[in-house]
Amino acid sequence: MDEAIAQAERLGARLGDAPFDVSGAARMATIVDPHERLVGVWEANGRSGAERQELPGSMWWVEMLAHDVTGATYFYSRLFGWKASERPLQHLTHGYTVYSVGNESVGGAVKIQQNWGKVPERWQALFAVTDLDRIIDLTHSLGGSDDLPSIDIPNVGRCASLLDDRRGPFFVMQPQRAG
Repeated sequence: MDEAIAQAERLGARLGDAPFDVSGAARMATIVDPHERLVGVWEANGRSGAERQELPGSMWWVEMLAHDVTGATYFYSRLFGWKASERPLQHLTHGYTVYSVGNESVGGAVKIQQNWGKVPERWQALFAVTDLDRIIDLTHSLGGSDDLPSIDIPNVGRCASLLDDRRGPFFVMQPQRAG
């Protein structure tokens, strides 16, 4: 943890929240990267972190929205040892960057598109759902709203950026079923 924070600072980040214990299961801290995106770092101590992933109701994917994906990729590749690869996506004019450790994809980055309006740079977690339309309707019935229009991502699934009843953003993905 301490070395990761020191490396982040050498790369131009600053400490957000100093490292603290999480019920003996881990140590956690936050850093603010050189582009003012807040990110948490986690050092496991008996609990690995996201133990359920890609199942309905759990985290499906994590991605960064950035104006400068190249600069962000430089920072995170050196901080975490990620390898970056570019993938074209039809709905994006600048493609999509996938971050990997070994052969495992761990997240992605997308350049904020001009037609999105004033979208802040940020990290976001996408949660898996089995029926995106039902989740959108349920969000509306609970006082939430759409943040951005839902989109279909070929060979991936359908995604929505929503706002809860206090205008907090959250993201849901209905992954495309295999076969």
